[in-house]
Amino acid sequence: MKTLTIYDIARMAKVSRSTVSRVLNNSENVSDEVRERVLKVIRETNYEPNVRARSLTVKKANTIAVIHMAGRKWIENIESNPFYSEVMQGILREAMHYRYMVSQFMIMKESDLENILKMVRGRAIDGLALVGHFHPELINRLSEERLPLVLIDNDLPEMEISSVCSDNKTGITLAMEYLLNLGHSRIGYISGPLERFPYQQRFLAYKEALENNEILYDESIVSIGDATGDQLISKLLAARPFPTAILASNDDRILEAAVVLKKAGLKIPEDVSIFGYDDIYAARLLEVGLSTISVPREQIGREGVRLLAAAIQNPNSPVQKKVLHVQMVLRGSVAIPKEQSIA
Repeated sequence: MKTLTIYDIARMAKVSRSTVSRVLNNSENVSDEVRERVLKVIRETNYEPNVRARSLTVKKANTIAVIHMAGRKWIENIESNPFYSEVMQGILREAMHYRYMVSQFMIMKESDLENILKMVRGRAIDGLALVGHFHPELINRLSEERLPLVLIDNDLPEMEISSVCSDNKTGITLAMEYLLNLGHSRIGYISGPLERFPYQQRFLAYKEALENNEILYDESIVSIGDATGDQLISKLLAARPFPTAILASNDDRILEAAVVLKKAGLKIPEDVSIFGYDDIYAARLLEVGLSTISVPREQIGREGVRLLAAAIQNPNSPVQKKVLHVQMVLRGSVAIPKEQSIA
């Protein structure tokens, strides 16, 4: 099959070669109508821009693109998120070790992907790092760019894409075993949306722990959704009997829930034990201290860059899926359950 050139793209789009070049370089001296016509041809033909081809044959660009989705608490930038800010620190520090420049992009909505693709196609980028949750369709679109790609704090087990995340199942299993060994058997659970890989894995581990201990799953003390912890906990407050302990998919949500529990007149841990996940800095600020699962956030970022660097240096290197160890951190938010739960 003939390799397409910039002249072929120009002919099919009915523009000059220099116009195609300006589109690829994201120049402003092109009308929106012409730009879209050229990009449409590029998408339909899977054309590989010469700027990238030259970077591959002559030298590396030494630049990686870090892309993340805007989320509930980090609309402005990733640095404002207590979890992903530390992941990003790891990415930047490890990128410095490899002497990579980092171009950072954020997707506020799915249509923003097209603008990112324009920038990726219009400059020399050696690899893509996708941080956090992405819809599989978006990952597919980006994988079509034929660049080394790594998922950070995410995984699609069915896809041959390198990834790095923490051991989500082990983390929840540790927390559940600790609570069960203290005598808790009615353990509530609040979580973010299960389409996010870490939350999905943590929820599965919660259910498995119940099953392994012959405890029936009770929907009335489980609250899941793309909502804050204070919103999610409202469902559990109506449950009778009330749970003696509540486990959460992340620290943020259980700390938000703790405010509501306190307003409801419940003492932590005397009336209800609470257990988080991530060990963000705010976990230490709870009056009694939040028991939680510590995730190596910076190490996740560093490992992601290492995987990406390996793929950049050897495009034929095998796909790697890294799972990093987690640790249980015990503070004052957990105690032996009362003789009687709240009626």
